[in-house]
Amino acid sequence: MISTFLTILALCFASQTHSYEPIQAVCSVPVADLLVLPMADYQLNKNTRQAYEQLPLSWVHSKKICPRDHQLLFNEVVTIINENEEEYCIELSQSFYETPLEHFAHYRYWTLKSNMVKLTDLDLNTLISIPEPISVHKNNISQANYNIITLKFPYQDSTTEKTYSAGTRFVMRGKKDETTVDIPVVAYGSNITKLPKSHCVCGGDETDYEHYTSEAEKIHNFVELLQQWATMPQHHIPVVWGGCSFTHVYSNDITFSQMPRTIETGETFQHWASSEQTQSPLGGFDVSGLILRAAQICDIPYYYRNTLTAMRNMQKLGKNETLSEGDLIWIPGGLAVVTSLEKNSVVTLLGYWSGYGRVFQTTLNKLFNGVDTFDQLIDMYHRQESLQLLSLDGTATNVDEFKLLKISSVF
Repeated sequence: MISTFLTILALCFASQTHSYEPIQAVCSVPVADLLVLPMADYQLNKNTRQAYEQLPLSWVHSKKICPRDHQLLFNEVVTIINENEEEYCIELSQSFYETPLEHFAHYRYWTLKSNMVKLTDLDLNTLISIPEPISVHKNNISQANYNIITLKFPYQDSTTEKTYSAGTRFVMRGKKDETTVDIPVVAYGSNITKLPKSHCVCGGDETDYEHYTSEAEKIHNFVELLQQWATMPQHHIPVVWGGCSFTHVYSNDITFSQMPRTIETGETFQHWASSEQTQSPLGGFDVSGLILRAAQICDIPYYYRNTLTAMRNMQKLGKNETLSEGDLIWIPGGLAVVTSLEKNSVVTLLGYWSGYGRVFQTTLNKLFNGVDTFDQLIDMYHRQESLQLLSLDGTATNVDEFKLLKISSVF
């Protein structure tokens, strides 16, 4: 699998293309913000780079102030299909999204040129340090992760002080050594030569039958990882609209406030901000990004970039089926992952409007008014009853429709 990818890279390196022809590139920064349209279309700031740097945590009344749709991580490979003066239009293979009016897959985004390096600009020794891309087209996540080390927690390069997100993938150097606390890796443009095992998920090689992970084990690891992210004692992962990265945590006593910003058109919009909001791009998740990133870290072929796409493509709970840990509860614009059937608990996130603004684990009766157990939720589902979503202060919002989705259906 790796050798096939290297052959493709070598052909790409050998060919000479014009800038308007599709060409592969790799993300060269820890996190890159992606937009569905060129930044100029949103009329936020005449300075494109500043407009990207000023993207807030989330919006209050209008998404126009925060058009972030996704985030790319270091070492992820894309295809450049167009460009303007400061941005590339790229196609991803790692995930896709559908829209309410279009029932087909979308893969295209815009990002700053400075976030990308064309593969034709790299030598062959550098190319071998880039992991084979995860591809929804090939459904190759297990094969692509052979001999790959994936971060499950952020890691800071002590020399450059760059922090790499959970989900960042590195090529392992040599073979796994069970006796060491670190794993040797290669990474272009970085001083990273090893990563702590405690921060990583290690992909096996093609003959590593001893460490084969079953589908059930992958789902267990997925649930366990989400619980670890959601239950840090003093800190939390913040909500970031369009976010798909975990680079920093915020203290649990931090406050969030609505702030005004006037854009190029003269219009003023409110957005969410915090005193700990210092880095750019911002690290954090929206709920679809949370599940996408955690699932792919755990070698689960989950490729859905928004909640609508997950609902349309995953198998719904059948009449005679029961929920399992790892299954999803879908509501319009939201998802929650079943983490304990015994404790009736889920991991989810809710926006700043709710009083949460973070990834958290909670029980069903604290998320949905009057729903105490999963058996009760299943009964309501088959009766096509509605739910009441609870904010942190107990305020209830009616939810007219919900679905129960089987995580096993993605395999």
